[in-house]
Amino acid sequence: MALQKANRPILTNGRCEGVITSFGEGNFIAKRKKGRTQIEELVTSTLLEVEVKGLIAPIPIKCWLGVNLNDAPTDTRGRGRQTTSLYNRLTTACLKLGLIDKSELATADEARLEKLEADFAGLEGLVISFVAARNEKGYLDIDLETLQIVGGDTPGEEKPKPKAETDDAAGE
Repeated sequence: MALQKANRPILTNGRCEGVITSFGEGNFIAKRKKGRTQIEELVTSTLLEVEVKGLIAPIPIKCWLGVNLNDAPTDTRGRGRQTTSLYNRLTTACLKLGLIDKSELATADEARLEKLEADFAGLEGLVISFVAARNEKGYLDIDLETLQIVGGDTPGEEKPKPKAETDDAAGE
């Protein structure tokens, strides 16, 4: 018998750092029971895949987000001035990654949703930080409320030019 060390994510201050390897459409088979028979159906959803550094080898994490971008919060957390709105998984991920603003959620039309889907591909290679949690099946999952961009540029935005380049002779 060969014993081996368990591979778990490397944590820095309780957070994992990882690289987005894929963000887009994914398919999975959902199983549910109807009476005595078990029904399998193919479901299409948005899939965020992140590769995290592990003690032994990189660890891939898949996070299923759904397909609905919702402007209405699903829940609230806190009381009084510290009340925060909680959105569904896809909306939370898009807000935390800077792909859309809260003000744009209510007015998002088909053209904006298509642009948002196109922006998903630009996230590959982006370094993010998050708290890893276990889901109900025991797999690592991303706590989307703690998602932060660590490296790279915010997708869909240009870097602001240094002030010296933008003000050629404006002040003279």
